[in-house]
Amino acid sequence: MFSSGPNYSKLKTNLRLAINRLKLLQKKKAELTQKSRKEIADYISNNKCERARIRVEHIIREDYLVEAMEFVEMYCDLLLARFGLISQTQNLDEGLSEAISSVLWVAPRLQADVPEMKMISDMLTAKYGKPYAEACRKGSVPTIPERIQHKMSIQSPPALLVEKYLIEIAKNYNIEFKPDPQVMKEDQQTSGVDALLDLNDSDTNNLGGGQGPPQPAGFVGFPQPPMLPSQQPSDFQNFNFHKFPKNTNMSEVLSCNDISTLHHIVTIPGDDSCLFHSLSYLIHGNILMSVDIKATIVSHVIANWESFKPLTYSDNSSNFPLEERYRDVMLRPVRKESHRKLKNDRNRKKVAKENDTAEESDGKLKNYKNRVKEAKENETTEERDRKLKNERNKEKSAKENETAEERDIKSTNDRKRKKEAKETAEGRNKKLTNNRKRKKRPRETETEQERER
Repeated sequence: MFSSGPNYSKLKTNLRLAINRLKLLQKKKAELTQKSRKEIADYISNNKCERARIRVEHIIREDYLVEAMEFVEMYCDLLLARFGLISQTQNLDEGLSEAISSVLWVAPRLQADVPEMKMISDMLTAKYGKPYAEACRKGSVPTIPERIQHKMSIQSPPALLVEKYLIEIAKNYNIEFKPDPQVMKEDQQTSGVDALLDLNDSDTNNLGGGQGPPQPAGFVGFPQPPMLPSQQPSDFQNFNFHKFPKNTNMSEVLSCNDISTLHHIVTIPGDDSCLFHSLSYLIHGNILMSVDIKATIVSHVIANWESFKPLTYSDNSSNFPLEERYRDVMLRPVRKESHRKLKNDRNRKKVAKENDTAEESDGKLKNYKNRVKEAKENETTEERDRKLKNERNKEKSAKENETAEERDIKSTNDRKRKKEAKETAEGRNKKLTNNRKRKKRPRETETEQERER
């Protein structure tokens, strides 16, 4: 069915390299988007909302890309963990079909940032054949998850998500921001109580509407999807919840010790009532109610347990908990929400600390560069002075050498002149003597002739 022949050791090496590169890219993009939020806050404070919206769209796309990289990293890790199935089997294993098809689909879209993805794609194509690889790249294979296709899409994010990003950024930096009323009006129309009570709704991001994109990973301010009850009784029916005003004080509403107070909040059709079912769905369900109000209701029920106890199953054969287990089960989501808030606070502090550390490192690097520059300038000045001094010394020594040579030449010339003068004087004296001798000889000859005559 499939062709074979890839280099398995090279495939394993490229999978490891791709995982490391994806981790580095995720960290880098997360840091860049965190810094971009400060720029967006500056735009909001300067009333440049349109520019801030454009920047937010870029941040949302980067968040989606980071989430897609997390999925790809997970698939590469899965291929490494089950590498024996790839190397020892000829046919495509069902447990690897999602990972392999997703990697083949993502490879052309990520190969610019992760070059190893192209090599992995080529090797998987050589392993499982070109027709299968082409089908995966076109997205016609059903094993490619829709979530990763959505996160890698090039469509612009919804206006509602952009506005909520801006709201949360302004809230984090304590900046006043007025969102677009038209967009928020649409949010109010699509986020009613009936829409939230629809258990079959595919929306899991608490942003309103069933077709909104998933929440961005790691962005503070977007709540995680609430947990639904793990099991429902066989006679379970949907509940009708009373809608209180936004600023309702639930402590005042629950001030009386009457079980009808709870029925004012949660009304169960029929005569059979079960407090555990009511509060389980109230606490765990996707209900438009803050965690503080839920905690107030649970605290009120526990404080007035004797009044509410008749509504619970007291039969020992029942699996529903009584007071001790009831308290633990009911307060579990409240604790989970508080833990989530605490975790988000820690993440914010960690990010702020990392930013401070980055600024400090930048400052240290800048100071180091300044010191190096000053040292180079000082060294250049010292070298210039040293060179000038050496040149002066050379000139001085050359001048001294030249003076000594001139003195020697002058003395030599003087000696030559004296010698020449001496020789000239001796020659003159000798010539004069010779002349005298020559003059004396004719006289002597003449005297002898005269004597003879």
